[in-house]
Parts: sequence; C-alpha cells; structure tokens
Amino acid sequence: MGYESEWKLAIVASTNTKLSEFIQWMEDYVNDTLKAFDARDCMQCILACEVARWKTAIEFGGSGTECGAYWNSVIYDIRIRAKGDKELDSAYARTGEDFDDNDLRHGDHTSVYIHRRISGFDYTGIAPIKKQVNAISEDQQPEEEKCGCGKMKDVDKSCWWCGG
Repeated sequence: MGYESEWKLAIVASTNTKLSEFIQWMEDYVNDTLKAFDARDCMQCILACEVARWKTAIEFGGSGTECGAYWNSVIYDIRIRAKGDKELDSAYARTGEDFDDNDLRHGDHTSVYIHRRISGFDYTGIAPIKKQVNAISEDQQPEEEKCGCGKMKDVDKSCWWCGG
C-alpha cells in the first residue's frame, strides 16, 4: 500500500433515505469507542473528503492521503456493509505511488475506471548555447613542394625540418 495514495469511494443507494442511513452508519462508526482509534480516524478522514453528493449517491476522494494499516480494514467494513444490503452498492479505487500499487473494488451496480496521466513537468531552463564562429582564412594556401630532406615545405620558403 502506497505511502501517499489517491483514492475514490462511491456509495450508491436505491433511495435517498437508504443513502442517509448509510452515511449515519459511517458517522456512528466514528463515534464507536469499541473500534480502534486509528480505524475511527480513517473513517473520519473519509467523511471529511466528500467530493459530491446526489439524491442516491455520494462520492468521497482524496490525494496525498497516507493509507496506513487501518485503512484497508475500514474500506473492508464499508464494502461489507454495502454488500450486505441489496439496496446499496459501492465502488472503491486507490492508486499508490508505485505503478503497480492499485486497489480496485466494485459491486454489481458500480464500475471503477483508472486513468493514469501525466499532468505536467517541472523543469529549469537550459542555457542557450553560444554560437560558435569558425574563422575562415581568405588567403590562398601556399603551394607545397618536397624538400631535399624528404619533408614537405612551402614553395620559396625554407624547410622547417632541415632549414634548407
């Protein structure tokens, strides 16, 4: 499970009343002192991350969430509660920091889609390369001839090698 995850949870109900009852169950879970403190804290985190609500559905989600040891047990409790009632359904998706760190769960009336995308880049500018100017000689190259020592020399000049 990723240290920091992006996640979404959706609960779908047959009626508005059924959805309200489920949300009340989630709130009661937070206040249940028989549950572990960390589990109640996870449920509180989920409730605080409400993204959207419709008549018969609610969506929670977050990014950069530390999904610790109790996270899976709370999600499991939510899914079992929804699965045990024919008028409820749920969907859950979590992507962690690693590419293969995913958790997908959906019911009979929900689907889950994950789209990994690149949202942008951070970069620093690259210093421009100074244009290199090559000097070109406009003088003609002197003609060369073979010196008596066997080396090449400029015509009408003394040899660099033997001085002749």
